[in-house]
Amino acid sequence: MHEEHLIGFDARYAPSAQPRVWTEHGRNLFLITSDVNHPLSVDIRVWQSVFSNEQFIKLPPVKQWFQGIWADLEALQRHSASVQTTPWFIALTQVLSKQDAEATSVAHFQIEPASLDANWPLLGYDVAEDVLLSGLMNMGYQPDEKAIAHSRFAAHLNEHHLFTSIEAAQAFATWCNDRDAGHGPFFPYGIYLIKR
Repeated sequence: MHEEHLIGFDARYAPSAQPRVWTEHGRNLFLITSDVNHPLSVDIRVWQSVFSNEQFIKLPPVKQWFQGIWADLEALQRHSASVQTTPWFIALTQVLSKQDAEATSVAHFQIEPASLDANWPLLGYDVAEDVLLSGLMNMGYQPDEKAIAHSRFAAHLNEHHLFTSIEAAQAFATWCNDRDAGHGPFFPYGIYLIKR
């Protein structure tokens, strides 16, 4: 039995405004389906935070709660007011077994607001390590690995290169754990768009 836990918030570039330009080589190396121009991810190396290129903004001394994401949505929105772009505010969840949730204390994170809003649409599920390194979009695929991944998982990805269900993301997380014992463990992460 797996549970989805809200772990925080972030401000990311709108897909069409992302500074990173994905080359054909990059898409072939890092994505299961290479026809995605603007993949979205929990990983800021894939989908950049609006603070990445905004060095002039003075952030609060403790802005982050969990791997650089924010515990307080209102504080995040307030500190995003000066960025030179209109960000997408997102809520992030981590999908864990009850045992893993208790071991990491994720169920006790002090998040404000404390739960997802039903009006925030799901963008999809990424699969990543605890440090939010995406096993789906930031570890590179050998040609044989990509062929296997495409055959097993491509049909479960949406236009953002994210999984459409927890079950598919969990299956991919299991595959990632078997694929690279030097990384992991991998978990599904939900990404929700916060409507203004």
